[in-house]
Amino acid sequence: MIKKILLTAVILSLVTVVAVFIYFISGISSTYQPIEKYQYFGNFSQFSENMNKLSSTNNDIFFKIKDTTGDNQTASTFYVEIEIRNNKNYFQYDLKFEQANLDNQLNTYKIIKLICVFDKSKNIGGYSKDFKGYERIMDAFDSSILRPLNINYANQGLKVSQQH
Repeated sequence: MIKKILLTAVILSLVTVVAVFIYFISGISSTYQPIEKYQYFGNFSQFSENMNKLSSTNNDIFFKIKDTTGDNQTASTFYVEIEIRNNKNYFQYDLKFEQANLDNQLNTYKIIKLICVFDKSKNIGGYSKDFKGYERIMDAFDSSILRPLNINYANQGLKVSQQH
């Protein structure tokens, strides 16, 4: 009788370990749909360079690369954070830049996914559009980030547009 109980406990433990392993490996957990999707005609190096130029000419904008996945031989994904900080607002935008391939062709677009937005001055935001103040945060993103990128860097053949 004790052997059956021990055997059952061992089997249940193994099944639990395997199930947890499959759960995390399969990527089921904690995956959010992007809030917005944008097409970027250019590669990540150009995007990063242009964001750094934009932040160097506007003291309210901060840009940093938070993480990367992939390597030089395969498609890479870049996670970036953009902040707009001034005496009235402190907005944070987390983006996922998916580079479908490592070509440098401008005629192929990459996908930029807006993963989450925060208004740190009011302690609101998150991984969806479902909160009061979302429009104000996105208006700041459009006017301070998207429009300047499109206006200032159009001569390079670069463009950011919302994907529908």
